[in-house]
Amino acid sequence: MQESTEIFWLWQFLGRLHPLIVHFPVSLRCVALLLEIVGWRRKSNELKAGITALIWIGAVSSVIAVALGLLLANQEEYGGDTVSIHQWSGIATMVLAGLTLFALRTHRTPLYKTLLFLTVGGVTLAGHYGAMLTHGEDYLSSVLPFNKTPEGSQPGGADFTFASNNQPLTDKQIEDLNIEVRSIFAHNCYSCHSATKTKGELRLDKKEFIFQGGEDGPIIKAGHPENSELIRRITLPTGHKEAMPTKGKRLSEREVALLEFWIKQGAPWPSGEEKSI
Repeated sequence: MQESTEIFWLWQFLGRLHPLIVHFPVSLRCVALLLEIVGWRRKSNELKAGITALIWIGAVSSVIAVALGLLLANQEEYGGDTVSIHQWSGIATMVLAGLTLFALRTHRTPLYKTLLFLTVGGVTLAGHYGAMLTHGEDYLSSVLPFNKTPEGSQPGGADFTFASNNQPLTDKQIEDLNIEVRSIFAHNCYSCHSATKTKGELRLDKKEFIFQGGEDGPIIKAGHPENSELIRRITLPTGHKEAMPTKGKRLSEREVALLEFWIKQGAPWPSGEEKSI
């Protein structure tokens, strides 16, 4: 029998402060760089005292942000390349912040300027990957024009209304439906249920994991959307503690209907290599 280890509540609480605290050094670094640019253009040192304070506070707060981030990563179900890049870019930024402070204190102006730019670049990179962890890997790309699905368009460019006539799906229609289903999962579920983060031991990024289910068992009962946990969760009222997705906007009526249709058809999945979405 597997013994579960419960994490002490204080470490959980401190770890979850990371998303709040991490914005502090990010904003301080950006403001410090902006003020430095103003000072360089004016050839004035009147802002130096304020900039020095920002560099000091930014260096200290970056250490706190990294420590809380490591706590969070060790207690939540995170994994994958995105987490590794976010962690190491955050640690690298912390080191750069310390070196920037050292260069400022020792009056090594050229080195200080270079390190300040590198530090701001570091917090930008770390922040981008942090957003991918929180909101999903398509957080930025999903709003771009070439990634949007026109309103009212049918899944995969195909018409599935023939299902009411009990006609079987063709191989091409199954393929198109599969791409659309995986697209819904990618845009709405991967931030919590993928290789990057596996909340509730559930992954929705691969066929075998989808049909395996999570810690509470299978989420799909082929042929019966009304008895499928997946459909129950995505149709719960907003604010319900079990409603999914827990973050961001809820699935549209069309997306819910398409998932119901897919499950009612037996949750078909084409064999062979999966096409990219």
